[in-house]
Amino acid sequence: MFRKPILLVVSLALLLAACANPAVPTTNKLKVVATFSILGDLAQNVGGDRIELHALVGPGLDTHTFEPGPADSIALTEASLIFENGLEFEPWLDDLYVASGSEAGRAVVSDGLEPLRSEEGGEADPHLWHSAANAVHMVKAIRDA
Repeated sequence: MFRKPILLVVSLALLLAACANPAVPTTNKLKVVATFSILGDLAQNVGGDRIELHALVGPGLDTHTFEPGPADSIALTEASLIFENGLEFEPWLDDLYVASGSEAGRAVVSDGLEPLRSEEGGEADPHLWHSAANAVHMVKAIRDA
């Protein structure tokens, strides 16, 4: 008499456990992409454990010669927010963003800054973080985004 209800309850419990899939962790962290590792370091220091960070161009790689791959496109698609330097530092980013179909917001940390000028010829230098004042501005832009 009690066998069928117990079997039903056990079956439902197993079904619910299978649907929960503990192998897939749930997180409330904001998925953030930074275009290069230094910007990623700044973002991680601001966001702390509230963000899940992916840096497209890792340490030791050159942003100027970077060629994005499929994993980078996926990272943009899954992101809620993208931090970029701007000032044509990431010439590949616009194409990658469009190709990925991402709907993430884009925060350009150089907005409002005057680019540094090289000593030879006065050419604009997009490496803003070489100035402490600019780095502070970049951190505030990350915080505000």
